[in-house]
Amino acid sequence: MLRRGEISAFNWPDKTLSVLVRDNLEACEKRLSLLPRVNLWQESDERQTQTLWQLSYDGAEFGTLPQLTTLAQLRETVLDRMPAELVLLPMQEYDLIDNLVLGKGRYQLTDWSETAPAESLVRRLWCTVDIQDSDHIVLEMSEPLLSLISVALDAEPHVTLRWQILQFFVGVISAINVYGMIYADDVRDYLYHHILRGNAPRAAHLVDRLLRVEYDYIYNRKGEMVLLHPGLAEPERWLGSLAHIDLQPFTQIDPSEDVPQIILSDAERGAAMRVAEALTDAVRPDIPLHTAVEDLRVLAKQAVSDEVMQEVLRSLITVRPNREMRDAIGLLRAVTPGFACVSDRVMN
Repeated sequence: MLRRGEISAFNWPDKTLSVLVRDNLEACEKRLSLLPRVNLWQESDERQTQTLWQLSYDGAEFGTLPQLTTLAQLRETVLDRMPAELVLLPMQEYDLIDNLVLGKGRYQLTDWSETAPAESLVRRLWCTVDIQDSDHIVLEMSEPLLSLISVALDAEPHVTLRWQILQFFVGVISAINVYGMIYADDVRDYLYHHILRGNAPRAAHLVDRLLRVEYDYIYNRKGEMVLLHPGLAEPERWLGSLAHIDLQPFTQIDPSEDVPQIILSDAERGAAMRVAEALTDAVRPDIPLHTAVEDLRVLAKQAVSDEVMQEVLRSLITVRPNREMRDAIGLLRAVTPGFACVSDRVMN
């Protein structure tokens, strides 16, 4: 998702990981509520073609509706590229597809974080949403797409390639966790040459779509796309230190393993656990303890000062910070390696 707006002038409690994610989700929920409820697979009125095109990714990516396009032609286009698009779905969208298949075409969203992938499936023209209120959002998929996807999910070529795509996702997550931001070109090149190997039809625009949907990103002054860690608050400040990387060493992690445990050192895990123990029963009731700890850990990766860490700590808790909390935060700053894009970073 394109990082919008200028947040560098905000106070640090307003640009933590959880706040940046929340702002993205709030914007997504608003967009989702405004989407027209039209269904490519049920509408028979050709006047709906323009509406469907405008809300779709194709409309955003290609602009003007091709001349003489009918609903039948639009359906054919979606069905024709479905196998390639299915294998390149972001992880959360893929999970929703599994739930839709299990629910025979209906799935009620159970978590706020599902609004973004739900919106994306609507913009692929695969689904529609039925919204009674913010607590009852139902995602729906019609025939014949549901039956075709059900079969495609079990096809051996899909299963094999999807496993490689999962390894790719884990590799990108790991690389972004180390560097803070990476060039999208490095990710594209790896995906093309080491995984797809020219086998996926229409790979170019589907890969670009994947990157725009799955990752936070900005563009540098040269117009190059840069993928961001979702908690990196001031990426423009560090663009000058960005260098190209080889993604291959990061793609050796088994996706079936506990990835967060793998990408954190023992020292980082220990320090995070100490922070969690110090903050137990002190965090504001609207903030989960693990969210508060992760906010502080990601700030430490940005080499912020101890004063900033203490300022954010005070915004997260309902009591005055005590010595145990301050010492835990100090240890977290000391052992957490900074993002590689951040100069004067802390290294362990």
